[in-house]
Parts: sequence; C-alpha cells; structure tokens
Amino acid sequence: MKGALRMDKAEAKLILANHTMGPEPLDDPQFVEAKRVAEGDPELMKWWDASKRFDAVMAEKLNSLKTPEDLRVYLLATVKAGSRRKMIRRKIYQCFAMAASLLLVGYLYSAFIVDRSDEYSGPLL
Repeated sequence: MKGALRMDKAEAKLILANHTMGPEPLDDPQFVEAKRVAEGDPELMKWWDASKRFDAVMAEKLNSLKTPEDLRVYLLATVKAGSRRKMIRRKIYQCFAMAASLLLVGYLYSAFIVDRSDEYSGPLL
C-alpha cells in the first residue's frame, strides 16, 4: 500500500465495529488494515474482543427468546390497517388537489378568457 494514508485508531474502530460477528472478511483491505492497527494497539484490541463477546452474548439471548405464536398475524394486521389509513389519506389529498386545480382554472378563465370589453367605461383612444 505505497502512497496510501495510514489508518488511525478511530477509523480502525469504526471498521472493526462492523465486524464483531461472523467470519472476518480477510479479502477486504480496509478490514485487514484495521485489524493490523488493532493488533498494534492493545487497548483497541481489548475493546474489539469485548465487543465481539458482547455481541455473541446478545445474539444468544435474542435467539433464546420465544416469539408469540400470533405475532405474524398481529404484525400483518397492523400493516394492513396502516396501509388502509394511508390510502384514505391519499384519496383525501387527491380530492383537495383536484378542487384546488378546478378553482384555479375557474379563476384564470374568468380573469383572462371572459370578454369584458363591453363593461369598460373609461376613455377611448
């Protein structure tokens, strides 16, 4: 990596934070550089090991939770109700937009199209 800037500790920490679970992506040059920085910094390596342990414990705890049997039905009903409300709201907005458009067309028609020359009583040139 000639000519490349060296990675600092903060940047290495950001990259390592994305790789606390699963296999290490050794084909990613940014990860390899971040791991090299961590291997040279005991504090950063200690933080990364603690983060990996914490994420493993959290994943294990979350996987041990039993989900309610009717959760899927409840979530689908909630989504459908929200979609119905959005559809009704969208229809109302469309009606208001149509009414506003008709009012604007009516105003423009009466202001510019209607011939009012017979109503003019000013001086003639």
